[in-house]
Order: sequence, then structure tokens, then C-alpha cells
Amino acid sequence: MLGTPKLSVNKVAYQLQFDNAKYFNRLCRQVMGTSPATFRKQRETARH
Repeated sequence: MLGTPKLSVNKVAYQLQFDNAKYFNRLCRQVMGTSPATFRKQRETARH
């Protein structure tokens, strides 16, 4: 879902049933080692 640039990170968090977007952000940092926004930017850069 983070690969869908039309959705904000907050909307992605809520669609994944997170009540708190800040918690989603923190969990992403712990699991992926980066914030959702940075992950999205890196993925977009890798595509081009």
C-alpha cells in the first residue's frame, strides 16, 4: 500500500487498521528501519 502514491501515509495506516498513524510510523521504523515516507521515496527512486 505504501507503493500507492495517491494514498497518504495516514490513509495507509488507517486502511491497515491502525488507530494511530504515529504508532504505524514507529512500527515501520522498527521493522523496515525507515519511516513510511522515506520507504516510499526510496522505492520511487529505485523504479526510475
